[in-house]
Amino acid sequence: MVPEMAGEILVEKEARVHASGLAMTIVLISFSMLFATMFMGYFLFRVNAPVWPPLGMEKINVFWPTISTVTILISSLFYILFEKKRTLGHLYICSAFGVIFMISQLNLWGFLKTEGYYLSTGIYASLIYSFTWTHAAHIILALVLLGYVIFKVNRPHDKVRFEIIINSVGKFWHFLGLVWILMYLTLFIF
Repeated sequence: MVPEMAGEILVEKEARVHASGLAMTIVLISFSMLFATMFMGYFLFRVNAPVWPPLGMEKINVFWPTISTVTILISSLFYILFEKKRTLGHLYICSAFGVIFMISQLNLWGFLKTEGYYLSTGIYASLIYSFTWTHAAHIILALVLLGYVIFKVNRPHDKVRFEIIINSVGKFWHFLGLVWILMYLTLFIF
């Protein structure tokens, strides 16, 4: 290969990496704005409420939200291990804990219903459902992306492109973990 061609290919790959990193940054900024808007609405309502939780409502039991928090943190840890060691086992465990997170969310929603909290119960319940449903939709998308990474790990692929995918999926997964922690603290603890 002519040295000039090798240099051009390297520059082209670096440009793809930069463009993909920029694309994920734009996606994460968009999702950040969505969640920031939800948090702002929550804070405005809470600051203006004379009593919190609103009259007739009780603070939500933190058992299922805590289980969700622990599972998403463990999942994120295993993705970090996958990024460092590239072992498929770490990715499987990360994905399994992502599924467990979703199961804990289903249990949370079931618990809310048994306690009489429905979307139509009032603003407090509707805020909790809105946050958790929106977050769950993003988690489902991220689980699909994790499945794609699992599918691609042992197949022939362009190494540079695959690194971009791993980094982008990791950023998205860790972002969702961070958003959940903020939701946990905001909705269920304080």
